[in-house]
Amino acid sequence: MLERGSLGLTGRKGAWAAALAFFLMAAGPAVAAKLGDPAPPLSIAEWVKGGPVDLAAGKGKNITVVEFWATWCPPCRTSIPHLTELQKKFKDKGVVFVGISNEELGTVASFVKEQGGQMDYVVAIDRGRATSDGYMKAFEQNGIPHAFIVDKDGKFAWHGHPMAGLDEALEKLTAHGAPETPAKAASASQAQKGAKLFSVYMRLVEELKEDELAEPIGRAIVRCASDDPALMKRLARAIVTNAAIEEPDIALAKMAAKAARLVSEEKDASVLEVSALVHSKAGEIKEAVDFQKKAIAASQDESERKRLEEQLKRYEEEARKTEQE
Repeated sequence: MLERGSLGLTGRKGAWAAALAFFLMAAGPAVAAKLGDPAPPLSIAEWVKGGPVDLAAGKGKNITVVEFWATWCPPCRTSIPHLTELQKKFKDKGVVFVGISNEELGTVASFVKEQGGQMDYVVAIDRGRATSDGYMKAFEQNGIPHAFIVDKDGKFAWHGHPMAGLDEALEKLTAHGAPETPAKAASASQAQKGAKLFSVYMRLVEELKEDELAEPIGRAIVRCASDDPALMKRLARAIVTNAAIEEPDIALAKMAAKAARLVSEEKDASVLEVSALVHSKAGEIKEAVDFQKKAIAASQDESERKRLEEQLKRYEEEARKTEQE
């Protein structure tokens, strides 16, 4: 979660102070508005992708996730694939995702075009921060990314970091408000801690280049949220694919991928695909081939299987070259 111009400290002590400030900021202050209040309408200057979305028209039919983000915000960029996954998962249950930025149209439109299918939900430009005032300012939130759920009655049902409990909140709402057990509440709390630490970790390795400080935080993420396969998968993928990370922590990526596999019982194709990728980056091509084959076997989508099979061919070719050397 970032604020423009925040965390400008440099040096080891500065980076550590920045990390702590970043984590504390993510916890958020007390709110002025409250859950259960009617959500104001979306005031949009431009619909960049999809839309328009009318909360009043969707009342009684749709659940709307309103997320505030910016192209300059690394944690926002990290959240995008997750939001796309959730939009696909809950689309048939009447859930609509809207990402709102207050940047210039050209900046956002260019970014959305580059993202392609990775950003597959409605994207819009705020009208003079009117929507942000009605949501972010009303809840005294100034860090992004930040998401709000508006339920079918048009009321605020949840708000927080999009990678810290949004999944669980949508599951509950789409299951007709099934009561939350104490065990689930505790698990969600741990997942929320893990997601906040994930933002700190990415800030340290992406921008501050403080890998030594990031290392214990990365392991704390796995301890906090090892039972959250989606977060574990995102952590593993980010470590091995983010070009801004100069010295990827492959050991941590393996830990996260393994945790995701254990929870998903090796039945999630996307988790197995990430595991293959991690082992490939580690130079363990045989293991990469094995996990990619498992991913293909677990996949239920024809187009996904075709993509996974193409990647398997590349791994197998790499394995053959390695054997010949």
